[in-house]
Amino acid sequence: MERQPNAAVGNTTVDIAIVGAGVVGAAAALSLADVGFSVALIERAAPSRVRGKLGFDARTIALSPASRSLLEPLGGWPDAEVSAYERMTVWDAEGTGQLSFAATELDPPQAALGYILELSSLTTCLWRALASHPRIQLFAPATVLRLTLAPRGVELNDGARIGARMVVGADGANSQVRKLAGGGVKARATGQVAIATIVQHELPHDATAWQRFLPSGPLAFLPLHDPQQHNAHQRHSAIVWSCDESRAAALDALSDEAFAAELTTAFEARLGNVLAVDARVQVPLTQQQALRYQPCAGVVLIGDAAHVVHPLAGQGMNLGLRDVRLLTEELSRAASAPPALAEPALLDRYEMRARSVNDLAIAFMSGIQGMFGDDALLMRGARNAGLRLVDRFPLLKAHIAQEAMGRGLLFAP
Repeated sequence: MERQPNAAVGNTTVDIAIVGAGVVGAAAALSLADVGFSVALIERAAPSRVRGKLGFDARTIALSPASRSLLEPLGGWPDAEVSAYERMTVWDAEGTGQLSFAATELDPPQAALGYILELSSLTTCLWRALASHPRIQLFAPATVLRLTLAPRGVELNDGARIGARMVVGADGANSQVRKLAGGGVKARATGQVAIATIVQHELPHDATAWQRFLPSGPLAFLPLHDPQQHNAHQRHSAIVWSCDESRAAALDALSDEAFAAELTTAFEARLGNVLAVDARVQVPLTQQQALRYQPCAGVVLIGDAAHVVHPLAGQGMNLGLRDVRLLTEELSRAASAPPALAEPALLDRYEMRARSVNDLAIAFMSGIQGMFGDDALLMRGARNAGLRLVDRFPLLKAHIAQEAMGRGLLFAP
């Protein structure tokens, strides 16, 4: 998408400037514009549609029903390209513990536990909504060179200056806005790498998300919907295999055929043999949190610019969209009087609410990763007994399912 006509080079003044137009930044622009703010959205590159040899984008994300409830009213939900999963099965590679959920078993019954989307489909849909919104000016391709505080705003690489009462950094884990604002992060390397790709398997996935906890890290098979196939014949999944760096290097050296065989073994052939593998992507895994979500006056961070979590529960994007919901709730207090955006209490409340949940999420992911990565005999027995115990108690299992759906205490909007 080219620079919009109303986003011409020169000086522009808006209520809010958002840097980063990925899923979280685009959703923030649409959400804040819908409550009455004028928004400038700055992005270095327009989204591109990527398709591998199996017909899917290997960059997939898992979204909860709570995230759907945010995106759908904004016009950012690509119905035809969403893969809903109705069931989830989790099991331990070092024992017999297994836990299974079904959306129909909840009270009240639900249509889906969550959704798998190709990243390019979602961003393309969001950008269509951005292009038609009267309160949003889109600057793309563009990068931020300077952050100015008096007057507040940003200066772009082509000389354009955007004045704003607030600047929002939604520009990812290596946020330029955070750096320009002098913000620091607390980061921890996990020593793991996530391998992502698309696979075709022998048996249909039955709209089920699968996750096996191996000693070196979790392996997830996430169901994809091929519109050209009947539901009973859906045999494509996105995989995310988190493993130690040495194991990832060894897997990367394998041919596609040998990698497919390793996958089949690691997954205990739950979906039969892995028949085909698309191009593989490796992403080093870190966990980090910004020291402050408002690194300086009038600047606030959301999404990966504020926090990055381990992908084992698929909650990273959901937490970012929760930031959008919380920020919109707090800033809507000032929608009738935009100068009130400079009031520090608004961002103080946002940071307190967002950080409390994100702290819990990071601790939860670290705990789960540590528990399943511990091969001590006592720990192995305890976690398998725990999985079996939870699977026998419908109320406890329903509570965990609500968390996974983004409707529980931890991830609720």
